[in-house]
Amino acid sequence: MGMTVATKAASSSSFANWLQDNWKTVAAVSAGAVVFAGVAYYVSSPPASSGSQKKQKKPKQSRQNLPGSDRSINSARAEKKDEAPSQKSVYPERIFPENIDLLTPKVLPVFSSPTWERLELAKEAKNLGNKFYGESKVQDAIALYSQAIKLNPDAVFFSNRAACYASLGKNKEVIEDCNEALKLDSMYIKAMGRRGQAYENLGQLEQSLNDFTVVCVLEEFKNEKSIGSTDRVLKELGRIKAAEVMKSKQSLLPSDTFITAYMDSFRRTSTKVSSVLELTTITESDRLIQLSHQNIVERKYQEAHNNCMAAVNDALSEEFAVLGYNLRGTFYFLRGETALALEDFNKAAELNPKDTNTLIKRASVFMEKGEIERAVEQFDDAQRIDTQDADLYYHRGQVRFLTGDLTGAVEDYERSIALDGNMLYANIQLGVSQYKMGDIGVSEATFLKATRKFSTSPEIYNYHGEILMDQQRFDE
Repeated sequence: MGMTVATKAASSSSFANWLQDNWKTVAAVSAGAVVFAGVAYYVSSPPASSGSQKKQKKPKQSRQNLPGSDRSINSARAEKKDEAPSQKSVYPERIFPENIDLLTPKVLPVFSSPTWERLELAKEAKNLGNKFYGESKVQDAIALYSQAIKLNPDAVFFSNRAACYASLGKNKEVIEDCNEALKLDSMYIKAMGRRGQAYENLGQLEQSLNDFTVVCVLEEFKNEKSIGSTDRVLKELGRIKAAEVMKSKQSLLPSDTFITAYMDSFRRTSTKVSSVLELTTITESDRLIQLSHQNIVERKYQEAHNNCMAAVNDALSEEFAVLGYNLRGTFYFLRGETALALEDFNKAAELNPKDTNTLIKRASVFMEKGEIERAVEQFDDAQRIDTQDADLYYHRGQVRFLTGDLTGAVEDYERSIALDGNMLYANIQLGVSQYKMGDIGVSEATFLKATRKFSTSPEIYNYHGEILMDQQRFDE
């Protein structure tokens, strides 16, 4: 017997109370908003029809042969099942009457239930369909379930036919039949699960997640298979969404202070920027690269970045192409995208193998990747090209400082300052290296001299102050 209206109302109330008591569990398992969509679906759905629930509770064959068992959703069976109906299969003629409309309506009188009437014939067609399905005669099963639907549309019949389509890999048909089943029984768990699987197979993961979530809610999270399906789809959907976000996300530049320190360590983007600003531009992209260098001097780093990116993606004259790839590689490096930075530095080096600025920056990439020997090779190549490049000695001094060769670092910093006394960071790092070597008096003299020379620079006072604090000379 099916549930009475009162029984169903009590059941709905009981389940609503359960949801209220366990909402935190629901939210945790089903990833927040999605599960609340599932709850809303349940609350807003009309009560289930008693017919389909009764049929679900009284299967007439073993589970492994009925639609809805694990084997029914295995698409791997599609190849051997996608065949025409068996020519040897014989259907009882009474199941296929010539004129269904002449039969007694599906709601029979209390004392009238002859086996050839619509309701009984529909059950017989369904049972025979189950038999054929268990024998892997899927097309025959589809024919019988289709006839059962004609005789008496029922959620179970649609769901069983959906299982046949699932075994053939016909996911769109699965969804259509499950939709019909759910129209007749809005809380038919088996149909909802099949539809969720079909959506997953089609890559419609959000719809799949919604269905699997509702199934978990209706089962009160007691079915590990349903929970596993929800978790699987949620993880895949999260992976795809994360990839989309990363693809569209614009990588962020570091702080202005960090960029300033890096740009000022190269004279091309600091004291010698005029060598770029005085060049004759040929194309609009040339002008953007020139403007980008001007932006750097003005500390407008985001504008410099945007102008550079726009320029390199378009036509550049030969001279500005080297500058463009070099500068874009510099921004990629600052964004932490070392692979893209190395690619651009390689292009710049191909266009002008004697550009020491590019070689030094490429050495920085190798250092970031932990490839110290390759970084040293870049410095050696740059030194063979130009022994008078102050940038070279400063950056090589940095490598030596980081690898613990303080004596070598001091030599390189002093060489850099001798070639260009305006190298602020070479002066700072020289004083720091001398202090770490224990030459405190020499270090103090270096900082005092640098303070007089770069009196408006906050960096010199900051580094000198750290050394004074290390000596506990707090008053100074």
